[in-house]
Amino acid sequence: FGDYGFPESHAAAFAHLAYVSAWLKCHHPAAFAAALLNSQPMGFYAPAQIVRDARDHGVTVLPADVNISAWDNTLEPCDGAFALRLGLRQIDGLSEALAGRITAARDEPYADLADLKARAGLDARAIRLIAAADGLRSMGLDRRAGLWQARGLRDAPELPLFGRRDE
Repeated sequence: FGDYGFPESHAAAFAHLAYVSAWLKCHHPAAFAAALLNSQPMGFYAPAQIVRDARDHGVTVLPADVNISAWDNTLEPCDGAFALRLGLRQIDGLSEALAGRITAARDEPYADLADLKARAGLDARAIRLIAAADGLRSMGLDRRAGLWQARGLRDAPELPLFGRRDE
């Protein structure tokens, strides 16, 4: 190690980065957690570990929701501090393109699953992913009720045999 050592410039840069990160985590834990989550995948910590650590340090963590969340994790004012709102990116299996359609069609809140499916152009699979992640609370649906209603959605068009049933 005498011929090659850790370059001083690299060591100084790492020390500065470690100090700034520690200061941010101590003084702004919600912003720190949001930044780490938005930088995933990093390979160090899983998102669930970051969320748990944020909660352990007093951060209010709000769930991902189709009527509120953006793609990225964001901060929301809450009781004189900031809460961490999980983004749609935290829903396993939901692509950024689908999340973009959800947010683009959200000029007013989605009323129910049929409204979400029609306006955002989602298929039943995407809605089941959102329901499984408990992302329908703003519609008054908890995880179980959301999954139950999502199972009733079909992607296939209505059959001609039943097309005139109201006549």
